[in-house]
Amino acid sequence: MSIDYEKIPHYKYRLLSDKYIAISKSLREIQVKRPFIYLDIGMLHLIKGYAWDGCTYFPDFKKLMRASLVHDALCQLVNTLWLPKRMQRDIDLEFRRIAIEDGFNPWMADIAYRAIRVYQTVKGKTGCAK
Repeated sequence: MSIDYEKIPHYKYRLLSDKYIAISKSLREIQVKRPFIYLDIGMLHLIKGYAWDGCTYFPDFKKLMRASLVHDALCQLVNTLWLPKRMQRDIDLEFRRIAIEDGFNPWMADIAYRAIRVYQTVKGKTGCAK
């Protein structure tokens, strides 16, 4: 699945149109409404203009762009305390699921997922660098 975005300074990418993305079962029970990010009963709605930085410490392959978009939006909700930190593993698995769904090699998706998990262990942070 593709997303419409443009490259911008500071973050790296900005959505050019709203995007609705079905999310995994473990994240479906939560409702959050923030500027640019709506999470409601199994659907993540990202508003045109939302900016993100792509894959942190991993190349921004085209087949990872939607996964990085979703991961960054959900990490932002964790970092701003709108989602509990205990959901971080589910969010990281969502990155892996979407990457594979979008045609990324499953073996490479596992490496990216493990890199996210190691980063969090070493840095003591969620998967978003900010």
